[in-house]
Amino acid sequence: MGFASYLSGILGEDKACEFLKKQKFEILKRNFRSKFGEIDIIAKKDGILHFIEVKFTQ
Repeated sequence: MGFASYLSGILGEDKACEFLKKQKFEILKRNFRSKFGEIDIIAKKDGILHFIEVKFTQ
């Protein structure tokens, strides 16, 4: 992955977080990594955890 792809991924995640916050989600963690992989956004709303994978195209 090139630097431009990396930056567009960050931009996509920023936009997703803005949208989720407007929908009253609490952003708990971004770019969570474990031995099993990565989750872009972990958010919570109404006591329910949401695990979100962001896909961004220009």
